[in-house]
Amino acid sequence: DKTLLIADGHHRYETALNYRNYRMEKENNKNADYNYVMSYFTNLNDKNLVVYPTHRIITKWIEPYVLLEKVKKYFNHKEFVFDGTNKNEVKAKFLQAIEDKNEKQISMGLYMKNVNKFYLLTLREDVNAILDEFKVPDVLKKLDLIVLHKVLITKELGYTEEEQMAQDGIKYIKQESEAFDLVDLGKAEASFIMAYPKIKDIKEISQAGYRMPQKSTYFYPKLLSGIVINPLG
Repeated sequence: DKTLLIADGHHRYETALNYRNYRMEKENNKNADYNYVMSYFTNLNDKNLVVYPTHRIITKWIEPYVLLEKVKKYFNHKEFVFDGTNKNEVKAKFLQAIEDKNEKQISMGLYMKNVNKFYLLTLREDVNAILDEFKVPDVLKKLDLIVLHKVLITKELGYTEEEQMAQDGIKYIKQESEAFDLVDLGKAEASFIMAYPKIKDIKEISQAGYRMPQKSTYFYPKLLSGIVINPLG
């Protein structure tokens, strides 16, 4: 009698359903093992459950000032200037500012190659008309990732859906430090640093019958899956 939210492994769950349906067509045995799938249940409201963001890394070449001009069409920006002596200190303030600002309105960070600044971006313009072009459901319009992908990555930067799915010219990085390091090492042109996803948004979107965007959540801690599927004796 409970509503369950699949936080991780929805592809595996869908595969299990498809396999169950395939076997049922042939055998129709409701007691067979293929009617079941191994699952782990946890309390979504547990204070120890953390949802980390997945950051967007632009690897296709673009001039920083060109990218910034595209961003300025829709976002206000605040600069966090650093030098060789205070970068980590400024970065910490920048990351905290993203979280604080995103509590009230859609906000994210931007870090670009060969630019000694971090940019806090806060959505200024009403972009509902653009989101409507892409037929985005109302419940998803509140998500920073939806706005980033539809307004900036697709409309302004010209990435196709296929390129985004294949991570062609764009990468999805879970590790925050790696999102900065790739830019510093010259392996990326820019990183969009995302705020932590909100559990209440995930619940509301799921209850409305929709999925979160691709590569948007990283639930932690992870289970050590090998323990329950591999022989240990």
